[in-house]
Amino acid sequence: MAARIRNREDLERWLRGKPREQAVAFAARAAARVLPLLASGIDARGPRRFADLTLATARATSFARVAAVYPNRAKDLRAAAARAAAAAYAARAADAAAYAARAADAAAYAAYAAGAAAAAAADAAYAAYAADAADAAAEAAAEAADAVWFHVQADARILEGSGVAALIEMPLWKAPLPDWAAENWTRLKAGLREQDRWGFWIAWYEAVLAGHPLWPELDAKTREDLDLRICLIDDDVWAEGPAVVNAKIEQMIAEALPRPQTLQSLEGMPSVFTYGWTGAGRIGVVAGPQNQPFLPHASSAEDHRAFLDAARKQAQRLADDLRARKFDNVRSEYLDALDHYLADLPAAPEAANLVLADGEMRILRALHNDEAGALPAPFAARLRIVQEQHLSLRPFHPEIERLYDAIARGKLAAPLPLDAVEALERTVTAHTPSVFEPDVSAGQEQLKRVPPVVALSPEDARPVEGVILPPPDPVGVPSLARTREFERASALNQIGGVIKSGAELGKGLAGWDVVAHDFWQHLPVLVDWLKGFV
Repeated sequence: MAARIRNREDLERWLRGKPREQAVAFAARAAARVLPLLASGIDARGPRRFADLTLATARATSFARVAAVYPNRAKDLRAAAARAAAAAYAARAADAAAYAARAADAAAYAAYAAGAAAAAAADAAYAAYAADAADAAAEAAAEAADAVWFHVQADARILEGSGVAALIEMPLWKAPLPDWAAENWTRLKAGLREQDRWGFWIAWYEAVLAGHPLWPELDAKTREDLDLRICLIDDDVWAEGPAVVNAKIEQMIAEALPRPQTLQSLEGMPSVFTYGWTGAGRIGVVAGPQNQPFLPHASSAEDHRAFLDAARKQAQRLADDLRARKFDNVRSEYLDALDHYLADLPAAPEAANLVLADGEMRILRALHNDEAGALPAPFAARLRIVQEQHLSLRPFHPEIERLYDAIARGKLAAPLPLDAVEALERTVTAHTPSVFEPDVSAGQEQLKRVPPVVALSPEDARPVEGVILPPPDPVGVPSLARTREFERASALNQIGGVIKSGAELGKGLAGWDVVAHDFWQHLPVLVDWLKGFV
């Protein structure tokens, strides 16, 4: 069992005498955990300085990771790792003079130390640099320093039990991404300029977070050669800045990946969203069947507008009363779902995609149904009215029934191929906004929402008699979990259709070849799964 590691000195002592790749793996993972904290200085630095520091930090961290994965290539990588470490240190020093952002400075130093560990030859040196990287990561995390050291200790246990290869394949965090890391990673991505072509680095970091290989479809030798080619890009190219070096990396990846042939997708499959090419030349959410309400009578448009307005007002009033704490014993998830419902409810009848709002209402219905015996009667009565008001909108939106009918009639036994779904969702995130509009990945996040698990104690439940239940659902919809699986897969199928039909339109976009390849590789698995619904 690994000795207890609580600080820099403990870690350096534990690493001395151990193989170099173990120390480098420690350093790379510690630096990667706090890389998102570069976002803490976005507002205090100009875009050029921010981009240079981000590139240098990511470069040093990724080089250390590559050095840990391929210890047999240490001699080839040592000089490159030293230059990457020096670049991170120089970018950090230049930036520190312009702004005060302690977390970002410490994160950059952690990357420098990780690169220096990869470049060091003597065990005392690489142990010291690895300890420096973990210590700087803890300093960057500030109040979350204990979490950093907890994960360092966890990494030590994995190393002792399973070795470096197993450690590199582990997710970066044992639990879901901490809030502070998730928020800063979102800010960091938003702050990266589209023209600098950051798709590779976003995909790289998402893979590091998940513990997944970046190019699983490549054989081990091709993947190793590509990793090393990127590390050994000439310093003159790195010095040109993100736009130049990232374009070079994209070219290397496109040359290494198998050439896509015909992309598979299913036509006519119901989807929550319709995707197409926007005026900015990117793939985004566009108007489709979901946005066309069914108005069979002269008065239908006026009725639809009135019902939509009433649904919004009823939901808003209940949300306001929950926010004002006018009801006791009501979970926060009700307010969360109401807020999402109001955000998804169409702003006007002519722009009405009700499918997402219907999903949020189903979350509310599931919560209400599970907790009906415990809810205060005044709240349950108001909640039922909100649901009834929403159901009055359904006849105007037959696309909802079509979607649920496809799911309910599907003869499907196989589980959702989640690896393929998550791989494509990561591709979309990594190439936003270079290929995809932000509303594409935002919609994907919405489709992951499911009701929380409700476990009532016997004393919380009232007898069934007199309990206010949700109104009957005339559609008889399938389970929300099954619906969400279908929605995620069918949305990606829709995106695949746009990529397939718009190959010529996308050729000039940064990262297009990688996007096309990823969909060519992973979408057939989803198409086969979706055929169970046809």
